[in-house]
Amino acid sequence: MDTMKLLKLLHLLERWVNIIQLSRAILKHFQGEEFNMPFVFSDSPVEGMGKELKKEKVTDQDVSNFLNEK
Repeated sequence: MDTMKLLKLLHLLERWVNIIQLSRAILKHFQGEEFNMPFVFSDSPVEGMGKELKKEKVTDQDVSNFLNEK
C-alpha cells in the first residue's frame, strides 16, 4: 500500500477519534459531570510534524492583529 495513502487514512482516523472523544467529554459535562479534557491526537500522524505545524498555525491574536491593521 502507498505510504501517503496510509498516512491520509491514519490522519482521518485520528481526526474522527478526536471528535468522538471530545463529544463524549462534552456530553458527560452537560449531564453534570466535571469536564475532563480527553486525550487527543496531534495535528499530524507523522512524529515531530505537529510541532512544525503548530509554528504555522494562526492564533486568535494573529487574526485580531490582521483585522485591526490600518
